[in-house]
Amino acid sequence: MGRQYFWFRLQYEIKKKSGLLKLKFPTTLPRIAIPKLKNWQFLPAVFGAKKHLQVKKRQDLVLKNRVERFLKNQSIEYFNNPNLVFYEQNWHKNPQNGFVFDSKKHWTAINDFSAETGDIKFVWEKARFNYLQDLIRYDFHFGEDCSQIVFQEIDSWINTNPLNLGVHYCCGQEISFRILNWIFALYYFQDDVEENIFQKIIQSIYEQTHRVSENHVFAQKTV
Repeated sequence: MGRQYFWFRLQYEIKKKSGLLKLKFPTTLPRIAIPKLKNWQFLPAVFGAKKHLQVKKRQDLVLKNRVERFLKNQSIEYFNNPNLVFYEQNWHKNPQNGFVFDSKKHWTAINDFSAETGDIKFVWEKARFNYLQDLIRYDFHFGEDCSQIVFQEIDSWINTNPLNLGVHYCCGQEISFRILNWIFALYYFQDDVEENIFQKIIQSIYEQTHRVSENHVFAQKTV
């Protein structure tokens, strides 16, 4: 990877092991000024609410079966593989081997590469929230309201993942996937979200983007 990579990575790992890196990532941030939901709805949008969508409805039976399975037992396909289906409600548990990451440990102190923990991507997969796209498509094409379960899932993650604590803050790319899917859901269900959960989601998005911003040099230099 070259000298530049080597020296950057060496310094980064020293800061990480010594605890210096941890100082950049506090577990609390000041609350930001968030607009009221009714005001946010009038801001320029990436796309509109579902009532404004001009898309031909198509009832895909594969999608229907996948979503109905989730609604029944909350199991999802991992990595878009129908042969890898897991039911897992613990956001910190690897469904492949049962290992549970410490949700109170700062992300800089988490060992994300070991035989004991297994492949960390199995823990990250559900927390990317890609499955929300299935719920949104099902909501639109089959006319079944999925807003409540979507916001329950997001609320559950926020409640059990305090800022910079736990495995889901280890990777800026994973955080970015999660935020994009949340924003997609917020725009689509903007007429169904309640004020309190809207405020909660926006605050969490701010906190997670702070984590990404403060560590983006790592991605630039090593990824």
